[in-house]
Amino acid sequence: MFTKNKTLEKGIAFPTCLSSNHLCGHFSPLKSEDSQLLSGDVLKIDLGVHIDGFVGLVAHTIIVGEKEIKGKKADVVLAAYQAIQASLRLLRPGNLNYQVKKITERSQIPLR
Repeated sequence: MFTKNKTLEKGIAFPTCLSSNHLCGHFSPLKSEDSQLLSGDVLKIDLGVHIDGFVGLVAHTIIVGEKEIKGKKADVVLAAYQAIQASLRLLRPGNLNYQVKKITERSQIPLR
């Protein structure tokens, strides 16, 4: 594809990233750091590509080794899901960033 059209912009793709528990996306541990995923860990998987000057990102969250979660962990995952669903409904021409921010903040539950 890139050999036919020399005017297409090319760029570095986003790396696939696995972040566990409290770590944010695109965490890059040092070679000397050793960590293992344990049952019950929250794992975020991010993948991004850069095609024709546009970025495409996807992400998914799973709980390692658990078929069912309960308590605060379940509340947090559900709150994040509800926030993104509410935000996605507002992503359309004519809406502003602050509208998405406002609905996302309302969807969150306080952590204690």
